[in-house]
Amino acid sequence: MAQYKLSPAAQTDLIDIRRYTLENWGDAQWRHYFAELKQSMTLLANNELIGIDMPELGAGYCRFPLKHHVIYYIKKPDCIVIAAVLGRNMSPAKHFQRPS
Repeated sequence: MAQYKLSPAAQTDLIDIRRYTLENWGDAQWRHYFAELKQSMTLLANNELIGIDMPELGAGYCRFPLKHHVIYYIKKPDCIVIAAVLGRNMSPAKHFQRPS
C-alpha cells in the first residue's frame, strides 16, 4: 500500500477545516468528512494518476476535488505529499507552500 504525507500547510488546512466544521455542523459531521478526506488521500496514494495535473504549480503537482475542497498533492517516488486542502474557490498559488 502506498503512503501519503501531510505538509505543514496541509496539516494547518485540516485543523482549519475541523474547526469550521465543528463550529457549524458538529462532531458527527466532522468525523464523517474527515473519514472521507482520509479515504480520498489513501485513494490518491494508491492511484496517484487519478488527480488532475497542475504543471503551473510545478512538476508532479496534481489536484483532486472532494466536495467543497480540493486536495493538492505532489507525486514523489515513494509516496505522495499532500501540499494543501483548500476550499474549491481558493487559489493554490496563494495558499500553500511547496513541500521539499
